[in-house]
Amino acid sequence: MPSTSNQNTFEHVSWSQDVWLLLAARFVRMLAFGSSSLILALFLTGLGQKPIQVGRFLTLTLIGDFLLSLVLTFIADSVLGRRNTLRLGALSMLISGLVFATTQNRHLLLIAAIFGVISPSGNEIGPFRAVEESILAELVHKQHRPSLFGWYVVTGSLAASLATWLGGFMNNWIGISAKADARADLMRYYRLVFVVYSVLGFIKLMLSLALSKRCERPARTVPCQANPTQGHSDSVANECDPLLPSPDSTNTPAAEIQAAEETFGRSRFVGLCVLFAIDSLGSGMVSQTLQSWFLSRKFHVELPSLGAILSAALLVSSFSNLFSARLAKHLGLVPTMVLTHMPSSIILALTPLPTSLTATSALIIARAATSSMDQAPRSAFLSAFVPSHHRTRVLGLVNTVKTLAQSGGPTLTGWLTDKRSMGWAFHVAGALKTAYDLGLLAAFSAVK
Repeated sequence: MPSTSNQNTFEHVSWSQDVWLLLAARFVRMLAFGSSSLILALFLTGLGQKPIQVGRFLTLTLIGDFLLSLVLTFIADSVLGRRNTLRLGALSMLISGLVFATTQNRHLLLIAAIFGVISPSGNEIGPFRAVEESILAELVHKQHRPSLFGWYVVTGSLAASLATWLGGFMNNWIGISAKADARADLMRYYRLVFVVYSVLGFIKLMLSLALSKRCERPARTVPCQANPTQGHSDSVANECDPLLPSPDSTNTPAAEIQAAEETFGRSRFVGLCVLFAIDSLGSGMVSQTLQSWFLSRKFHVELPSLGAILSAALLVSSFSNLFSARLAKHLGLVPTMVLTHMPSSIILALTPLPTSLTATSALIIARAATSSMDQAPRSAFLSAFVPSHHRTRVLGLVNTVKTLAQSGGPTLTGWLTDKRSMGWAFHVAGALKTAYDLGLLAAFSAVK
């Protein structure tokens, strides 16, 4: 038995080229997202947009990401295929970056932001995460998922941290702030960042082209044998039907909701989505680009210092995620999600209170220590209860609900900023995230 265990451990860490390709693709993608999120709000401000206009632009960007994710994850398994979905998303990144790098037309920028892939938060957007997590969940056994998803989160956090630091460093290295025409040079620098964003989209496209057929949806015979927890015999019988369902029955919102109901039941799944929406609304109000904007407005911080502060926060977040899988094994998935996330929610609400940059930066970094430790347990929590043949669409549904809720955050923050009350965005976001933590603990603490 020990030898079998060791063999499995080795197999699931080093055997599959697809796992490493997916991790590399996430690293490249988060490099792009991290680089753009540092400067996006500053770029829009440089174009002459007012705070409320910046907020609306970011909101419309997230709504576009929501629609793109919804469509692509619904058809990833049944029409496009998972690999083609990832390739199409990478192509959208490439095109969006080129548009932002080459035009000042606000309408074209908005079209590229809505129909392409530009991250206003530095976090995941588009169909990528749902598809990749669905693939990874099938490439490893259930007991290895928390560890793999932990490294998946760490990979993204490290990439975002590196991109944020490099963004500030390069700005300082070329000496923009010391020049008389600093504003014009800043705008040229911002466009250079979007050129790099486009190049990273191309690299991600190449990585997606290298994925094997193992990444596609498996045959539907396995879930029938490993579904003893479902208590409805009619549902099990339908899953075991050897005939493929018609496209009309698998690609509709009704089919998506039914798949989720098989997992949690209607009320529990809806409740879970509501909780995720509350958390995501809070995240949208204090995304990385809005934190950068907040520090710039309150303390007149230049881009190199902004990059250093936010990069340090992301770096701390990266290493803290290494411990989430171990905590999940000892405490359980839901307790780990709550106990690591709630302290960061409280710190977030306190962030605007200090009057010095040093104290504010310390709170931002302290919050980062636990703010993302819930991500790997959350991914494992969802993957454990979703049948593999529904996993891509259900995870896609959850992610699109989160993105849609997050899209309202920038507009609220823009409105508060217009009222000279930007600090209240942090207070409200912290309260929303704390409510999410308490609701999750109350409703799902018994789920193992």
